[in-house]
Amino acid sequence: MVHFFRIKIFTFISLFIILYTTSSLSRNTEYVFSEKNISNYFSGIISINQNNTSQAFDFLKKTQPLQTYHYNYNVQFLRTLVLLKKFDESFDFAKSLDLKNGDFYELNLLLGIDYFINNDYLNAEKHFNLLSNGHATDYQIESYVGDFLSVMVVASQNNKNESLKRLDSISDRLINLKKIQEVFLHCYFESPATISMFKSLVNDEAETFSRYNFFLVNYLLHKNNISDAKKVIDKSYEDYNHNVLIHQSYEFIIKQNYTKIKNFFNCKNPKDLLSEFFYVIANFYSNEENYTLSNFYLNISIYLNKNFSTNQSLLAENYFNQDKEKSAQKIYSSIKKIGNIYSWYASKRLAYIIASTGKKQKAIKYLKKEISKITEPSYYNYLDLANFLNNNKNYKEAIRYYSITLKKLESNHSLIPTILEKRGTSYERLGIWDKAEKDLKKSLKLSPDQPYVLNYLAYSWLEKKKNIAESLQMLIRADELKQNDGYITDSLGWGFYLTKDYLKAEKLLRRAVILMPTDPVIADHYGDILWKLNKNIQARYFWKQAQKLELEDKEFIENINEKLIFGLMDKS
Repeated sequence: MVHFFRIKIFTFISLFIILYTTSSLSRNTEYVFSEKNISNYFSGIISINQNNTSQAFDFLKKTQPLQTYHYNYNVQFLRTLVLLKKFDESFDFAKSLDLKNGDFYELNLLLGIDYFINNDYLNAEKHFNLLSNGHATDYQIESYVGDFLSVMVVASQNNKNESLKRLDSISDRLINLKKIQEVFLHCYFESPATISMFKSLVNDEAETFSRYNFFLVNYLLHKNNISDAKKVIDKSYEDYNHNVLIHQSYEFIIKQNYTKIKNFFNCKNPKDLLSEFFYVIANFYSNEENYTLSNFYLNISIYLNKNFSTNQSLLAENYFNQDKEKSAQKIYSSIKKIGNIYSWYASKRLAYIIASTGKKQKAIKYLKKEISKITEPSYYNYLDLANFLNNNKNYKEAIRYYSITLKKLESNHSLIPTILEKRGTSYERLGIWDKAEKDLKKSLKLSPDQPYVLNYLAYSWLEKKKNIAESLQMLIRADELKQNDGYITDSLGWGFYLTKDYLKAEKLLRRAVILMPTDPVIADHYGDILWKLNKNIQARYFWKQAQKLELEDKEFIENINEKLIFGLMDKS
């Protein structure tokens, strides 16, 4: 399952050779393993490996006679059906398989889910119990899926004690998943401990469970405890305002749209609980960059709870990472209708997709058009637009929107130092140093211990051969705050270089090269120091490395070429 669609072609070729050379083949078997069927089968496998699921389905559907004879065909076809969200067809296909030819993980999972949905808990548990049998995997998580699902089967039959007992018996290797499931079980049974358990989960210092603030708010609203729901969402918004689900829930509560939050999820609904369980697994595999496997579980999650439309955003992210931009765009366009926060989030992602194709100006134009549709844009809308402009090197307009953002904030807002830093770097990129310096110094005055701002201002001074002693002290402080950062280590080394302490400089820049071996500026700096230490051969080696790494900056390349010919000229 981990490699999901990675096929050992040699094994299949060997299998088909054996089948072809067996003298006892009947005419029917000869038809099943005909050249056309084999060709379509392998074309389907290739399409799967290329993430072309629709094309894979078309090829595999043409070779359905293989289902009686070839186990792996059944696995691949069933997975493909789920990836295409063809659940009715996937359930029918699973039921049609003879278990002698197809007792495998995906089959038992889907049959178990189908029986569970139809309240046939006896058969659901039978198939869930088979999930851990003989299923090889590199990840531990799948070997426990059946255990967790059997807990839900028992819970759905209103057996609280037995479900908690079964959950407790599951290995603590998946302790975080156990914590989440335990809270939902108490929520399902309306235990008096539910609220305290939710709070314990979201306040866990070892892990980040910020998502579950939403579920606590959701539970409180279902209990008509609006006052406490507001308190929770206010606190979670303050702590996690970049979490789109929390931010959207915050806006819903401000506008008293409680029903929208309640409609997303109900812990009294077993299908909703199963949906969230599969979402967690999907998120795990997405973080592992196994996007196909993530989509498999995510589609199951979405099928079980179509109302929780916010979960579609993970599917869109997976599609984008699989180079399926059109599929990602379609989903982002659909989630715009959830609410204002998701609408803006989707707009940003759509702009990013457009920019990723090289159409930066089109992306900027699109995002500016989207912000113009907002009746009263907030500071975070303007800040997002400014950051997007900055990231796409439109520094002049970025400065304009950073300035608008600053005007919308209270004088003591925690974001001000960050915005000043970003506006200052934009000024610096445009060569407007007096304004850049002013913003960077003001940012540090408001928040002195910002390692990257210390580094940016100090390095800029070093480049201008000014305030070298002060810059060195700032860089020493930045290095203390952010150890083993290649950029800061490089800057500090360069500071010692300019003060002619070449031994200290060499030691630091050697560490910077190790930390960031593909950075051309660091390689160039290290070459300069080696030259000063009379290690000319080594210096030229690193200058050549810098030359190979930098492909666009003509001035930088010309400077390197000059060094390679003449060495480091003393221009002081």
